[in-house]
Amino acid sequence: MVRVAGGSFIMGRQISRHSHCRGAKNPVHWVRLHSFEIRKSEVTHELWEVEKGNRPSRFAGCALCPVDRVSRGDVW
Repeated sequence: MVRVAGGSFIMGRQISRHSHCRGAKNPVHWVRLHSFEIRKSEVTHELWEVEKGNRPSRFAGCALCPVDRVSRGDVW
């Protein structure tokens, strides 16, 4: 696991008459993230099966491929 330090940054873009940026990038706002840990590499089918006991992926025949078709709830 790799620790990622939390911090703050400004996200978004000022709207102007000449801006082609619409939607989620507007308006400008502050974002704050807490520190967190993340795995340095993908979780393989092999590792997932050892931890969770199943292989939910459509590529179940590839033990060293990254696992897919899992939800955020599945990983807890």
